[in-house]
Amino acid sequence: MGKKLFAILTVIFMLCGCATGMSAPQGEKVVEQCTIKEDLRVRTLAEVWSTAKNYYGYWESLSEIVDWDAAFDQFLPLVMAAKTDDEYVDLMREFTALLHDGHTRYIPFQGYQSNKGSLPIRLEYLDGKIYLMGKNEKVDIELGSELVSVNQEPALDYILTNYGKFVPVLTEPAHTRETMDQFRNDEVGKEITLQFKKEDKSIQEIQLEYSKQNNAITEELSVNMNFDKILYNSQIYTVAPVNDDILYIEIRSFSGGGMDDTFTDIIMPQLENYHACILDVRQNGGGNSRYGDIILQSLSTEGVPPNFGFNSVFYSSMVPYASDNPAFQTNDQMKEAAEKMMKHALYGVEGELSEYVLSQADNWFTMDVPRVLTMPVIVLTSDQTGSAADTFAAKAKIMDNFTLMGLTTHGATGNRYSVKLPDGSYYSLSVDNVYSPEGYCIWNHGVAPDIEVWQTLEDLKNRKDTVLNTAIITLEEILQKESN
Repeated sequence: MGKKLFAILTVIFMLCGCATGMSAPQGEKVVEQCTIKEDLRVRTLAEVWSTAKNYYGYWESLSEIVDWDAAFDQFLPLVMAAKTDDEYVDLMREFTALLHDGHTRYIPFQGYQSNKGSLPIRLEYLDGKIYLMGKNEKVDIELGSELVSVNQEPALDYILTNYGKFVPVLTEPAHTRETMDQFRNDEVGKEITLQFKKEDKSIQEIQLEYSKQNNAITEELSVNMNFDKILYNSQIYTVAPVNDDILYIEIRSFSGGGMDDTFTDIIMPQLENYHACILDVRQNGGGNSRYGDIILQSLSTEGVPPNFGFNSVFYSSMVPYASDNPAFQTNDQMKEAAEKMMKHALYGVEGELSEYVLSQADNWFTMDVPRVLTMPVIVLTSDQTGSAADTFAAKAKIMDNFTLMGLTTHGATGNRYSVKLPDGSYYSLSVDNVYSPEGYCIWNHGVAPDIEVWQTLEDLKNRKDTVLNTAIITLEEILQKESN
């Protein structure tokens, strides 16, 4: 750590002392293409390297798959040699993505003007295949066609190889879906060749160019979520009856102030008239997990499973005992704790975190809510169900009257912290290590559904929601069995 920091300071000193003062040979004009000076780029990279070591809640897990120091050594000369703002920003995006944290976002410095364009198409990954779901008049391909190759390479391989490096989260299918989004944007003027397999199995090839002009999607395949009647609709909730027995409740976020009161005082009285419900958190990116707990408590007499979020602890007095210095020899227990602390793996609990979580998993708690209704509940999840919604899904999964249906959740939870960097950019990362009540770390694992259901292409062509319709059929079967 000390040698690494000394090397960084030496590089910055050299840059500050001479790099910006270099003069061009006579007759040559130096054009400064990257607007961020070299010394400032180095300081920014170093700040990400050091703050991640101090703040990242999943440092112990990351260290098993990424050598962070080696990554810094790899990126330092690349960042120093960056010729354009785009090249520099892409390197920073790639470096921060190595944290493999679904909470990580890199926001470029103020004034950054990207030379990136987009494609006039929207792709979607469905159960192992990539389909054309949106386009405009420049693309003469039928919607629903399967993308089979890009530049004569298998489509999925090409996209993951070239764009997956910018996507922090590793959980599937979240990683692949976000990589599809990255593929849509690249350097203006770049041309690509795409081959699509149409419904009649014939192959059609087209050439597209990344551009900043006229790339709005004007035609697309999407689910029609129209209900005959809406009981309540807001920024957070949509509440609608599916039939006389089942109430559909979409929860788009857990971050709206007062959303707990809305659920207990407005939605719960409506729910009294039904025998089952569907909670849709497929587009819920998180917020305050307490709101999710209130919803769970309102639908169960069992109480709510406990929260398991951990922060690593650091005691400066223990640092010497992690070394081999004979002057600081101690018992094996102290030395082991000191070594764990230096790896940000000391959490103040006995044993491994998974063992501790399982030992406490039965300590459910109850919350004071106006009313409790017990009924069959299906929670719809997707790869975009993240953060506090990840935690919500993990708890719901082990509650007797709840069933998870859909796709594995995003796999990124724990409080998010935003770091301002020397060049004016920002990046964010998780600062807590969060576990499921079942004893596993949610980081890059997500919460697997009890019943996996993918949206089908055929249903999309007919504007039908495969997952929702499967949930309705499942609840109807459950209610039928209960009535017999």
